[in-house]
Amino acid sequence: MFNENGKRYLLSIIIPMYNAGKYIERCLSSCYHQDIDEIQYEVIVIDDGSTDDGYEKVMNWKMLHENLQYIHQENQGQSIARNHGMTFARGEYVWFLDADDEIEQNCLSYLLNEVSAHNLDMLTFNELLSYDDGRSLILDQFGMPYNMILTGEEYYKKGFKARAMSSSIVRFTLISDNHLSFQTKRVGEDVELCYKVMAYSNRAEFINKTPYIYHVNIESVTQKNKNDPKVIIGKLQDALAVSDSLKQLALELKLKKPVLAVYIEKRVEQIIFGILYSVWKQRREFEKAKVLQPFIETLKEKGVLPFHIHFSQLKKYIFTHLFINRVLR
Repeated sequence: MFNENGKRYLLSIIIPMYNAGKYIERCLSSCYHQDIDEIQYEVIVIDDGSTDDGYEKVMNWKMLHENLQYIHQENQGQSIARNHGMTFARGEYVWFLDADDEIEQNCLSYLLNEVSAHNLDMLTFNELLSYDDGRSLILDQFGMPYNMILTGEEYYKKGFKARAMSSSIVRFTLISDNHLSFQTKRVGEDVELCYKVMAYSNRAEFINKTPYIYHVNIESVTQKNKNDPKVIIGKLQDALAVSDSLKQLALELKLKKPVLAVYIEKRVEQIIFGILYSVWKQRREFEKAKVLQPFIETLKEKGVLPFHIHFSQLKKYIFTHLFINRVLR
């Protein structure tokens, strides 16, 4: 049975999995503790060459649920796994879920009613960070209006900060028709795709809900190394790659959507300013780790330094010229 748009399901939940046997049952349990019939959505697990018991655990769930697909691929990374998952998606909308995270129980009825009732291209929401020591934190989008239908251009204008595709439910054809995908070999592929989806959205809505629960293990290698200068520089390089991609997007849209292109250029400037501020603030730690000068050379090669502000406030202009351009040279 297919809906009026030729899709079998209203939603495809795509879950890349790599050695997540410890968490995948919690993840799948959240997908099936829902308040809608399973004929309305599907769950697609893309096994990225796992070597643990994740396969067996997924198969146990597959025996109970006809709408669960399991796909295996050689280990190629999360981005390729997500892109691979989209080739199997039969839903009108897609939602990306990490195997060590979960979604709120009984959230799908409200979310899918929202996208259907308003014919949305993109539905966005807050994320809930859940730490394994019991703490929690809501990642809010300060300044974004709730429950208003906006264009992608208005999202940029309102200052929406893209974090991850997991905090959005997106119309599948918006991704496929515009030939969008997750970029490989960099961490910022999530943010980059989210900004591009925003640009092509005609009907988007931000709701004050936290249906996505992002689990943070404070003892994990990622968390323990998050203050390592080399790790931070790596993240800044990813942010720089995102800014390059958005620059290209602005160029592509300049003729058809000149106002949107200007807003994207403003966002690029904000990203670059954030990169430079981080480098300036942590320059001593970076210098000790011998990563400062190589990164400054990269910034010069890309024409980022010296930095020229076009859109920002006076205080940013003063800070840039008195501190950043004088110190980082």
